[in-house]
Amino acid sequence: MDINDKLILLIIFISAFTILVKSIRYYSVEKKGLVVTTLIILIVTSIAVLTVPQFASAIGLFVWITLLLLPNLGFTKIKNAIHNNQFTQARRWLGIMRYVYPFFDWREYRDFINMSELAMQGNLQQAAIIFERYQNKSTVGSMLLSTHFYRLSWQWEKYLQWIHTHFPDENSQNKPLYLSLISYHVRALGEMGYLEEMLMCYQRHQARLHSPALQEINTICHLFIFAFCGRIDVVKHLLQHNNLKSLSVEQQSFWLATAQLAANQPTEASFRLTQLINSQDIIIRNSASQRLAQHRLPVTLTALAQQLLAAITVEIQLEQKFNLNAPIAIKKIYITYLLIIANLIMFALEIFYGGSENGRVLYELGSLIPVVVWEGGQWWRTISSIFLHYGYVHLLFNMFALFLLGSFVEMRLKVVKYLLVYLTAGIGANLIFLWIQPHNDITTVVGASGAIMGILGCVGALSLYGWRTQRAQVAHRSLKLVATILILQTIVDLSIAEISFIHHISGAMIGFILTFLLLKLSRASL
Repeated sequence: MDINDKLILLIIFISAFTILVKSIRYYSVEKKGLVVTTLIILIVTSIAVLTVPQFASAIGLFVWITLLLLPNLGFTKIKNAIHNNQFTQARRWLGIMRYVYPFFDWREYRDFINMSELAMQGNLQQAAIIFERYQNKSTVGSMLLSTHFYRLSWQWEKYLQWIHTHFPDENSQNKPLYLSLISYHVRALGEMGYLEEMLMCYQRHQARLHSPALQEINTICHLFIFAFCGRIDVVKHLLQHNNLKSLSVEQQSFWLATAQLAANQPTEASFRLTQLINSQDIIIRNSASQRLAQHRLPVTLTALAQQLLAAITVEIQLEQKFNLNAPIAIKKIYITYLLIIANLIMFALEIFYGGSENGRVLYELGSLIPVVVWEGGQWWRTISSIFLHYGYVHLLFNMFALFLLGSFVEMRLKVVKYLLVYLTAGIGANLIFLWIQPHNDITTVVGASGAIMGILGCVGALSLYGWRTQRAQVAHRSLKLVATILILQTIVDLSIAEISFIHHISGAMIGFILTFLLLKLSRASL
C-alpha cells in the first residue's frame, strides 16, 4: 500500500468518523440515516483494509462517494431546486435519492414538494390540507413545511403567531430547531414593518449564528435585514456572497426592489416588480404583486434601530476580511493561479519524463535529498522541490488547499507579501529539514506542503490579529478552524511515515511568525 492509498484511507476514516460523531451528538430522526451511512462506510472500509489491503483504498473511496458524496450532492440539488421554486426538478432528484439513500425518511420532503406545487398552481385549499397534517409536529421537516406554507400564502402575521406559539420564550428559541427557522422569523417581522423588533430578534441570536453550520442562514438574515432597511449597496454586495448563489436572478431582483422601496426609490422598484409580474414562476409573480400592493413607505429607523443596523454592518465588513468562505474576486488572484499553473507544469514534466513516482525523474527535476545538497552543494533544490509532487493525490490535495488558502491570503496581503510568505515558508521548511536530518541521509523530499502550511500559518496570524485588535467573531472562528486543520494534519503526519511532519509544522510556524512581523512592521489595518 503506497502513500497515496494510505492518504485516501485516512481521509475516508477521518471524514466519516467526524460526521458520525456530530450526528450522534445532535441525534434526531433526521440524523438517523447519516449515522447508518457513516457506520457502513467505516465498517466496509475497515474490513477491506484487513482482508484485501491492496484494494482497500479503491473500495473505501467507492463506498464513500456512493453513500456520502453523491447523497450530499443530491441534497444540494433538491435544496437549490426548492429555493428556486423548481419543484418538478426537486421531485426528480427526490426519486433518485430514495434509491441512493434509502436510510432516510423522505415523506416530509415529498409532501413539502407536493404542497409547494399546489400552492404555485393557486390551489391553496389543497395545499392547506397537507399543511394541517404537519402544523403541530416538531420535526425539522414539518416545521419547514409549515413555514413554507405561510410564506407561499403570504400570511406573515399568522406565521408570527405560529412561531411564538412553538417558541414562546428566549429559552425555547435557543434550540437548534428555532435557529434553522430564524431567517423566516426575521423576514416575517420585516414584512410586517416591525423593523426594530426584527433587528433585536437578530441581535439576540447573533452570536450563535456565527456557527459554521448556520453561516448560510446568517447571510440570508443579513439580506432580509438590509433589504427591509433600504440599504441597497449592502444588498447588492450580499447577493454576490457564496451562500446566496442559489438565488435565481428573479429572486435577486425582488430583494433589490424591496430595498429600493425602503430607500424611497419607488420608480426603480416598481419597474423591477412590474417585470417580475410577467415571470413564469408563479411564486415570484405572487410575491411581486404582493409587494406592489403593499404601498410600502420609505423606512425611518429609530435611534436604537440605527445603532443595531450599524453593528450588523460592521459584522459584515469583518466577515469580508476574516471569513475563509467570503466571496473572492477570482480575476484578482493572479499569483495563486500562477503558482498552481507552475506546479501543474512541473507535474506534466514528471509524467513526460517517466512518472511522478519515479525517483530518477524526481532527482533530475530537483527533488530535495540531504546528501546531495550537503555534499554536492545543490542548494537550488530547496526551491525546485517545492514545485514537485509524488503522485496525483499529493498534487490534487496540495493544489486544492493552495486555491482555498492562497486566494484568501493574496486578497489580504497582496502580491509581494503573499509571495514572500509562500516562498519563505517553503524554503525555510526545507532548510529546517536539512538541519535536522543527518547530512548523509538519502531521503527524497518533494511537495509544496511546507509552503502551503506557511499560508495556513499566515491565515492563523491574520485571524489572531483580527480577534485581538477588532474582537471579530469571524476571526475567532477562522482561528479555531486553523487549529483544527493543524491537529488533523498532525494526525495524518504521524500516521503515515512517508509524510514529513517537520516540513508541515515548520512551514506553519514560519508563515505565522513572518505574517505577524509583516503586520507589526507595516502597522497594517486589515
